[in-house]
Amino acid sequence: MNQQATDQRRRGRYLILDAQHRVVLSVKEANGRVSECLVKDVSPFGLGVRAAEPSQPGGPIRIRYRNGGGSLEVLGYVVWCKASPGNQSVDLDSHPFRWGISFDPIDRQACDALYSAIREQSA
Repeated sequence: MNQQATDQRRRGRYLILDAQHRVVLSVKEANGRVSECLVKDVSPFGLGVRAAEPSQPGGPIRIRYRNGGGSLEVLGYVVWCKASPGNQSVDLDSHPFRWGISFDPIDRQACDALYSAIREQSA
């Protein structure tokens, strides 16, 4: 990853550390599997999540966020996936895998709306 891409990815990242403000979303992979994921951080360009199962990086995904009476849907890609090291979180038992997700910039407005909604819910 070049320096510009790394700087862009880090810009505006918002960490969700408080379990009381947990944000859950669903991710549908190209193979049809739907996973419930816990959001650990969000930026205008992607998400860091915990999931119950590993994912294959590279394939397209559909991210769905529901809050109150509405929902948002954004396209993206799993960029990386790895098992979480022990003793990091109470979520580790049920969601032992970490995924890095990049939003598909094709719909920048939907990506920005998702970023704002997650930040608002977790504040």
